[in-house]
Formats: sequence, C-alpha cells, structure tokens
Amino acid sequence: MILPAKSISSKSSSLRHTCAVIGGGIAGLSCAHHLSDSFAVTLFDTGRLRPGGRASSRLPGDPAKKDDLGEHHHISKCVVDHAAQVLFVPDHEARFAEFSRQVKDWERIGVVTRFPEGSLYNIYSRSSTKKCIELEPFVGQPAYFGSSTMGIASISNALAETSNFEIQQNVWVSPSNGARYMPKTRQWKVTASGKVLGYFDRLIVAHNGKCADRLMSKTPAKAIHDLLRVNFAPSVPQHGGKRMTLNSIYSLTIALPKNSAIAACLPANFLGGFIQNDKALRFLSCQSRKYESMEKDVEIWTILSSSNFAKSHKAPQEFLPNEVVEEVTLLLIEALESLFGVTVGSIKPIERRLQLWGAGVPLNTWENGKGFLYDAESAVGVCGDWLLDSSIAGAWTSGRLLADHLKTKEAVSAGFDGTFVASQGASNTGIAAINEKFR
Repeated sequence: MILPAKSISSKSSSLRHTCAVIGGGIAGLSCAHHLSDSFAVTLFDTGRLRPGGRASSRLPGDPAKKDDLGEHHHISKCVVDHAAQVLFVPDHEARFAEFSRQVKDWERIGVVTRFPEGSLYNIYSRSSTKKCIELEPFVGQPAYFGSSTMGIASISNALAETSNFEIQQNVWVSPSNGARYMPKTRQWKVTASGKVLGYFDRLIVAHNGKCADRLMSKTPAKAIHDLLRVNFAPSVPQHGGKRMTLNSIYSLTIALPKNSAIAACLPANFLGGFIQNDKALRFLSCQSRKYESMEKDVEIWTILSSSNFAKSHKAPQEFLPNEVVEEVTLLLIEALESLFGVTVGSIKPIERRLQLWGAGVPLNTWENGKGFLYDAESAVGVCGDWLLDSSIAGAWTSGRLLADHLKTKEAVSAGFDGTFVASQGASNTGIAAINEKFR
C-alpha cells in the first residue's frame, strides 16, 4: 500500500500519553512504530508525497514539483532511489540482532530483496592494461535493495503501514519556534505555518542538521541542543571531532540508451557498485535493472558523488541554480567517462535529474552506550543514525531503543555521557557504513 499524501488516520487517540515525532526518516518511523502501542503518536514529515528521508524513492506516477520544469518522460517510468541505494545488515554486533530479524521478515514478505550474488561490486578505475574499469565482487556483508514497486521506500512504507500512528505529510515545523515547551502543563506545543498542530506529552526529534539545531536552540533542553549542533564537512578527524559532522552528496539520475558506453563495460547482472578510487564519484546503480521499468530500450542510472565533490560545488539544497545544475551534471558525466575510459562526450543522457543532499551521511557517531538521547526534565528525546551507526540499521535501531526507553515506567534522562567517534565505513565510502573487513 502506498501512503496517501497527507496523513494516515490514527487509531490510538484514546491512549493516555501523546507524543509528537518530528522527522519521517527511518529513525522517526521506527520510533513511532515501536511507541504506538503505548502512546498516541503523531509524526510530522516534510516530505511532499511520503515519508522516508534519505531512504525514499520516486515512483512512476508521482506528480512533479511545481518548480520542476525538466522533462523526465523516461525517468518517471522507473522506480528511482533518491539517496540510500543499499540496505546493509551489520552482523558484527549484538545490538543489531533485532534489526537482522526484522530484515529477514521484510525479505520474507517482499519488502526488501537481497542483492543476487555477483550483482554488487567494488569498482576501480581501469589500469593501463585494461580498456574498462576493474570490478571486484562485493562479498560477505548482507546487502539488500527495496521492493520492485516502491524501491528503498518500501521500508518506510512497511513501518507506516503496519503501525498505529498518525502521519501528517508535507508539514514544515518551523525551526525558529515550531516546538515550544510549556512548563505549566509540561507539554510541547507544535506549530507549522502559524497553525497549532497540537500539544504533546513527549517530543521526539528524529532528524538532524541546521533545522534540528535551531529547533532546540530556544528550548530548555540545553544538553540536547548542544549535541544537535552540527558541522558540514567531507571528513572528520580520526578522534571523531567535537561536534556532529554531516557530509553532502550530489545524486544524478540519467536515462541512457540500453547499449550505452556504461553498459558495454559492465556485466548484464550489474546492479550497483562502490567506486573506490575516484575523486568525484562514490556509487553507481542501475535503477531499471533493480526495479520494474516500462522502458525497453532505455536504462536509468544513478550516480552518487563524493562528499569532497559536493563540498566543492555547494549550493542551496532546495533551490539549485540552473548554472550549478548544468555545471555539476557535466562534471559528473565527465568523471564517469574518465572512470570508464571512454571518449569524452560518448555518454549522452537522454534525460537527467540532479539532486543535492545537503545534510547527507553522519561521518561520526555519538557513542553513549544507549543509541538515543532523552531529557526527562523537558520530556524530549532524540533518535537517529548519528547516535548509533551511519546506516539504515543504525537509524531503525536508534528509534526502537528510544521507544523502548519511553515505555519504561520511569523514563529517566539518558545518553548524554559519551564521545564522538569517527565512522570508518562512512568516512571511507562517503555514503554508507560498511564494515571495514568487507571492503
């Protein structure tokens, strides 16, 4: 079932305590999902069509934005993952055992599909003796992609569809004063566009970046605000740094003829690959091979940039200037041509769509032994991958752990004693926390 654009009716309004979750990524959805058996939960998400955050997809039939003037006749016929291209199951720590069981259940019911053997690769630039790139099968760490009809968004859809909480879609809770703590009633007042959305006994911040920083800056939850303060950079010190650090990533989706220069250098079963030694590129995926497509003579490819490249070509995320779109698109295609060793100008997209993820992947995580933050005095908690592991697994688990904590009889303050630790997997790939032993 595809979620309606605005909301899902809640069946839990008669429950005693109310909770607002701000942020509809995997962490927020997981927290709401696991909390909704004990609280009346309302989740507020900025997504125009459906929740998911970085684990979201464009689906055939999705209406275009009003300011999207580009023609995407071919791209719009295929499921396209926005940012997250691969779901990994960390198998090295007991704290992800519950997530591993969840993924097995998702696989059983068709929410996710495991990458077939020999379809996911490490990609290396061609050597002097090779005409094309060199491929090394990615083995060892379980890896999945989404369902054929919804892509990676099938995960967020599954969390929402099987839960008993309300979703208010396309809602922007103002970072300036959208969440205000009312000391007399010990409740949180949540507003958007000048309209009061409700009063809640608990507040969950399930996103990060500048907006989350500002959202908590004028509240009494000072310890939470201190940890939500954020840097944007392509790397962190080996010691982890002193503040949450997020990178930026460009995502370029292009439509190419099926006999393109890319296809000529790759096996027919290629679905995706981590680009290991290129300054501009980090990941390449064929969406029309992963998912259902109505196109027979066209393939849809997505290229994810390195964080250094995105930093060098930084622009307003929501309103990319046309000149930046043209320049970045050209540079990424030229980098792809260089990687594959083909003639400049030989990769000619029929269509292209560029997106910038300004608040990309956490390059460090707050290691506190909890996986979440909770301020009992102000009744506000925080969950997210930056509190556990820079991955979908980290986001889902953080949300679950915070929900479990809130359901205890006396939910005390927790999670503030810790330190930032560099995420080696996220730092190395720029897009995902991959166990070092599997690279």
